[in-house]
Amino acid sequence: MNKLAHCIFLAIFVTHTLYSCTTNEPTSPPQPKEEYITMYINKSSPKAFYYSIDDALENAETPEKKLKLGDSIYLLAKEKQWIPIVFADTAVFLYRHSSTNNATVEVFGDLNGWSTSESPQISLSRYADTRLYAGIYKAPSTTTRVDYKLVVNNAWILDPGNPKLAWGGMGSNSEVALSEYEYSPWVKARSDINKGTLSANQLITSSALGYNINYRVYLPYGYDSELSYPVLFVTDGHEYINNNLGALPNVTDNMLHENKIEPLIIVFVDPRDPTNGTNKRMTEYVANDNFVTFLADELYTTIAQTYSIKNTPEHTAILGTSLGGLNSAYVGIKRADVFGLLAIQSPAFWIHTDIFTLFNGDKQNLRIYMDTGTIHDTQDRALEMKTILENKGYTFQYAEYSEGHSWGNWRARMDDVLLYFWGKE
Repeated sequence: MNKLAHCIFLAIFVTHTLYSCTTNEPTSPPQPKEEYITMYINKSSPKAFYYSIDDALENAETPEKKLKLGDSIYLLAKEKQWIPIVFADTAVFLYRHSSTNNATVEVFGDLNGWSTSESPQISLSRYADTRLYAGIYKAPSTTTRVDYKLVVNNAWILDPGNPKLAWGGMGSNSEVALSEYEYSPWVKARSDINKGTLSANQLITSSALGYNINYRVYLPYGYDSELSYPVLFVTDGHEYINNNLGALPNVTDNMLHENKIEPLIIVFVDPRDPTNGTNKRMTEYVANDNFVTFLADELYTTIAQTYSIKNTPEHTAILGTSLGGLNSAYVGIKRADVFGLLAIQSPAFWIHTDIFTLFNGDKQNLRIYMDTGTIHDTQDRALEMKTILENKGYTFQYAEYSEGHSWGNWRARMDDVLLYFWGKE
């Protein structure tokens, strides 16, 4: 065989060998993939997803397949952040239990006043042969937002499938917002703007109360002692400061950056004992004339001597929620010579109904903001006060929201308070 023929023979042999290795020899069968058992679940929308669950489970031929499908449905909903499943004014709570034994799964929260005696009482039912439970909440509105917890066999827990949390004075809760609810764009801290300063705790000794009180002062960015500023006094100040609760410094910074409001000074008054942390709001905020004297004469005087404020009632506001809302109303009607602007959130008027008598008396020079939730909140008493304000000819703004007695409700209204009193045209 000459050299050329030998090369051709090798080329043919190698090509044939490679070809045989890649096409003719048997290959290992592909590893079987796990069956995609949610194939009968409609994933186009939360509503379609929910209404396809029954049919999908019905198509599962054996209890074992139903159990596996139920788990997969839950995990898919969790992955898509569809727990609870929300559409229009409906929220479907889903829960996967740790075993196939029957469990009692209930929902308590703002929606039923955290009570076993208020409506609606929501119990989740188990899909047969699964660990999956579901229960329906028909909300009052498509703009409803509520805090809640699941109660599983008498144990109160956060909803493990829902990453959304709302914080309150007692810690965190799970949260569900219905389809047209809009979160406030102002509450989150921004890293791209100039911010005001918030002082450390400052201690004042009150002769009227006979003990010490902490307060902190917010000064707007660019504060100039040659200018003068309106001032807002805030009760439950430690919670209105908290980013997870009131987030008022964040809201103020953001609105000032966007040139929505006039610069202002904010004084956050802390109800907790500076020594032992005991919260004194239950006594300070319930028609306590000594606390009124402390605010109007002692603390106000200290602030006026230390900072450059507009020293007139029409530029001095007080803000509070719940008992603090009652306190704002009481302070205003008692000392309108100092506090001409009242901001009242979810006011606990029921605890001191003499407040209505006071406002039915001589009209004071006051401008008032008041809001309340409509879900097991303070709506009835707030409406009673609203009627009095109308009859007496007060200048005021009143608003209701489809929410409960919670910081999720109150923090979303911070911009409304600031705009009403200090908004720019």
